[in-house]
Amino acid sequence: MALAAKVTFEFLDMPLSEVLDFLGMMAKVKISVAPAQIKKGVDKTLINLRVTDMELRVALEWVARLAELEVLVEKGAIVLEAKRPQPTAEETGMALAKLDVEANGRAMADVLTDISKLPNSKFAATTDALIALKDKPLAQGKSNARALLAEIMKDPRFACTQQKGVLTLDVRAVPEWENEIRRALSRKVTFAFTDTPWDEAISFISALTKVNIILDPNVAGAAPAITLSVKDELMGSALAAMLSKARLAADFRSNAIYITKKENMLFPVDLTGSAVAAPAPAEKPLPAADF
Repeated sequence: MALAAKVTFEFLDMPLSEVLDFLGMMAKVKISVAPAQIKKGVDKTLINLRVTDMELRVALEWVARLAELEVLVEKGAIVLEAKRPQPTAEETGMALAKLDVEANGRAMADVLTDISKLPNSKFAATTDALIALKDKPLAQGKSNARALLAEIMKDPRFACTQQKGVLTLDVRAVPEWENEIRRALSRKVTFAFTDTPWDEAISFISALTKVNIILDPNVAGAAPAITLSVKDELMGSALAAMLSKARLAADFRSNAIYITKKENMLFPVDLTGSAVAAPAPAEKPLPAADF
């Protein structure tokens, strides 16, 4: 398999089956859609994706996400199968908002530990995350788990992952590709859009910044056209203004900026943040509370 090779391509309304044939030829491996999904017609899903200098493995993951599938390796072949069910970002956010916490100037680590022990809590934190937050006090008064985590997630050295319905907070080393995106977003730009469709605007910005930007296919045709003029403004600030107007949000995922509806993203990224470098301590997760 040549999945580590860097690729550059653009798919415009190309059926998933043809996309996988193309990628399979480049990877020198058979890539297919699971038979059960073919019966549902998923292999005919139209894919719109433009990537530049991205690892083929990562590009394949993006193709799978856009088709709402996941990548599995079976007997030397790659198969795209239905995603395992997970709570949506909106459902997770609502559940976290129901978990009330009393701050009273306590350390974040102590409050997070209490949250993980609450009835119906589906939250956990690794030991490394708790150590990193042990001396960080909270403001006085009441809050909830979602608001608390949103504050923590402003620091790019923290990350949340969700498995089997449990949301886990951890620390991480900020990957270099993410720092490269942040540096690209810190450059000043000048441009003007007048009633420009989102897919065209994103293609322009992607080419201007040399950053892979992937738009949720459910947004491309639904978001209102963009009218915006910027002069000598930071690219991150300009993109943030565009997203705010359309009630969209962004995140850094798999060597790209991913844009979708606000309600589909639990903790949107701050596009105006600076590059960060921090080593990640060894992982040692705490057990999740019983549900």
